[in-house]
Amino acid sequence: SALPSRTEIRWAGVGLSGTLNDSISKFTNLRTLDLRYNRMTSISSSLMQMTNISRVYLAGNPIHCNCEIVGWFGPWASSGMKLR
Repeated sequence: SALPSRTEIRWAGVGLSGTLNDSISKFTNLRTLDLRYNRMTSISSSLMQMTNISRVYLAGNPIHCNCEIVGWFGPWASSGMKLR
């Protein structure tokens, strides 16, 4: 299938809501993930397992920060990737 080979997903402002779940990890070649200006409230730690990803755009989402997210997201985000 062509979907897992995609290197960019740009779903800014398309009305996504809820949690970015583990299904995103199927995109093994993903380098850029743009989810700006949606209604995402949480993100899955499976994002951390995506070794090719270098840019994640989450601005404009009401993401709820909790201990579960802080535990993996802080170190992952400070590992040299571009997070906006």
